[in-house]
Amino acid sequence: MTRPLDRAAQGSATVALVTTAGILTPRLHRAVLSTGQLSLVALAMGAGATWRRA
Repeated sequence: MTRPLDRAAQGSATVALVTTAGILTPRLHRAVLSTGQLSLVALAMGAGATWRRA
């Protein structure tokens, strides 16, 4: 069974990813980035959305 705080954490991570994608998408379209660089941006977005302070 999932605890309510876990569900809230999942929801806030989703909001963080969607918000970051909305902010960065126009900038990434103008940037000249390789596939590897875009992959690193995606990894950084995921890590930033799920990182939490201990």
